[in-house]
Amino acid sequence: MTRTDRYGSVLQIRCRSVSISEDKPQAGKVAIVKFAYTRLVTEDVPRLASFYENILGLQGRGEDSYVELRPGGAILAIVSSKAARFIHGGEWSAGANKSAILEFEVDDLDAERARIDPFVTDWLQQPKDMPWGNRSMLFRDPDSNPINFFRPIEKR
Repeated sequence: MTRTDRYGSVLQIRCRSVSISEDKPQAGKVAIVKFAYTRLVTEDVPRLASFYENILGLQGRGEDSYVELRPGGAILAIVSSKAARFIHGGEWSAGANKSAILEFEVDDLDAERARIDPFVTDWLQQPKDMPWGNRSMLFRDPDSNPINFFRPIEKR
């Protein structure tokens, strides 16, 4: 597929399906790594936790410096930069994510768009069908972390 970007340059987009086998190591290999959770560093845990509770429809567990939410078996942790510095040392810049996107699969994307609209102030992409087979929308949380809500088109 080809597209033209906003500057008139022609872009080549190649899409292919990838089959992923969860929890099964490849033949002859031992699985030694398990993805456990994502932790977001913030200056305001209650504000960010409230945002995620609203968009995910879940109640977080924790306190003012650390909260966990468990959407669909995964863990999304929210920690204060002060707590991260105290526990791990080093510098932890809240709201500095420029490359990772949090991805959440939903059953009805258009219904979710309407439901979360009161909580989202920064929309990156309205719901649309993507060439690789998902219907997707993107927005930012209060710390500017990008979030994608999507569903495979064939689940309609």
